[in-house]
Amino acid sequence: MTTGWWNSPWTPERDAVLFQKWNTGLTAREIALLLWEGCNRNQVLGRGRRLGLPPLQRPKREVKEEKPKKPPTKPPRIVKKPPRSFREPVGCRYMLNDDTRSPHWCDAARIEGIAWCQAHARIVYRSEE
Repeated sequence: MTTGWWNSPWTPERDAVLFQKWNTGLTAREIALLLWEGCNRNQVLGRGRRLGLPPLQRPKREVKEEKPKKPPTKPPRIVKKPPRSFREPVGCRYMLNDDTRSPHWCDAARIEGIAWCQAHARIVYRSEE
C-alpha cells in the first residue's frame, strides 16, 4: 500500500483535535488514543512537528523520597590470602616422590648453570645409547 498526501489519515478535523489537545498536558500516546484507532504516538509527534507546534512537555514524574543510606556498622573485612604452599627449591629441582602424600624436592647442592645436583643431572641428561 502506498501512502502520500492524497491518502493521509490526517483530516482537518483530526488536526483540530490535535491543536486542541496539544498543550493540555496529555502525552502523545494519550492524544493518539483520542484521535483514531491505530494511531500511535510517533504519528502524533511527527504531525505536531510538521505543523510547527512546540515540543510536548513531558509530564513531571513523582519523585519518591529516598531513604538516607545507613553508614556501615562494621568496617569492611580484609581477607588475607594464605601463604603459598608451593615452595620454590633452593637446591636441586628434581622432584622426589617416595610414597608419601606430598612430593618434595631433592634440595641437594646444584651444579653451576643447571637446576639439578650431580646425581640427578645424570638421570635428566641421559645420553641415548
